[in-house]
Amino acid sequence: MKKHRSDASVQKRRTRAKLDKRRRKYNASDKRKEEVSPLQGYHRKVEYIRTKGPSAFDDGPFPEDVLKQPQFKDWNFLHENLNIITDKETKGPVAIIKFTKFSDLSKNEPLFFDELQSTCRFLNRQFKYSSHITINSAHKRAGSIGKCIGLGYRKAFERGWDFGRYMPKSSVQKCDEKLKEWNEDQQQLPEIEEMIQRRFQLLAPHIYDYTVEQATLLQAPAISQLNFSEKKTSHASNLFVSKGYASAEHDDKDAQDWVFGFFVPIFSDDGEFATIGDQYDGTGSEFCFTEYKTVVCFNKCDGIVEIAWKGKSLHCTLPPKSSPQFTRLGASTQIPNSLANFTKREDVNELAVKDLVEINRTIKCRK
Repeated sequence: MKKHRSDASVQKRRTRAKLDKRRRKYNASDKRKEEVSPLQGYHRKVEYIRTKGPSAFDDGPFPEDVLKQPQFKDWNFLHENLNIITDKETKGPVAIIKFTKFSDLSKNEPLFFDELQSTCRFLNRQFKYSSHITINSAHKRAGSIGKCIGLGYRKAFERGWDFGRYMPKSSVQKCDEKLKEWNEDQQQLPEIEEMIQRRFQLLAPHIYDYTVEQATLLQAPAISQLNFSEKKTSHASNLFVSKGYASAEHDDKDAQDWVFGFFVPIFSDDGEFATIGDQYDGTGSEFCFTEYKTVVCFNKCDGIVEIAWKGKSLHCTLPPKSSPQFTRLGASTQIPNSLANFTKREDVNELAVKDLVEINRTIKCRK
């Protein structure tokens, strides 16, 4: 007897076919990419043959001076200006990295300088409302150094729900005053997301557009989409935020090809910028593209580092130097595969989604 495919199965195949078609189109012409790239003329280009085999960063804990070992003497260390890492065989981009000093930001981009400071305060504040993520394998393998939380949407881990927004931790749910503060903070997310989108688009417009296309095909909700029924176009559903974070070598388990993130030195208590003038001593936390022998040296930049990278390229973050006063704040955007498995379904609007309205209703019912 002939079996008929379900509507969900057919929709899944169609979505995959559309994504594959766009991916082939995107990778079809390296010449076209160079023509539309904003980097042409003033970037430093690092070209490497992808290396395979055992890595020094498979598992932690890592020695504090690990990069001083002889095996890393031929690695490339980035610490200023605008850079692009390309694969020597495919000629395609792997990562785009931009270093900008605080002094240059305040002089040349004063509005963004103020926006970024406000964003850092906001993200730092979320650590007192949110439960720390403890199921991150790469973080565990590096010794669980630092803290990480999530904002936006993820797969649900609560019976009766398919996916939804990150909930505040239980101590916040039990305190009306703290819950009110958390809810008020959520209203700032649209401004935060808009700033992140703008920076991604400025750094790599063609990659940003491609990422938005993928998110649209996956029917993924926006990070700041507080009410799931109010559809919103964005490039990501999940904002991963970290402080003093380290991770072992890994690739990202995302439904998109590219990730965008930014990294800023801050005071641990309030999220204010921490500068060299403040005696900032947050060394370490280097971001390594291990297959391409390239290290992004955050501690060499007295400002913000913005990166767009291919999630499937192996990377890791080395441990920071311990400091009670300072830390490095990191934030990256993505759509996890576990979430996309639900959002790309044809019956997505019929699924059980715990958005902000449902979170507050659930908390109220429990009291």
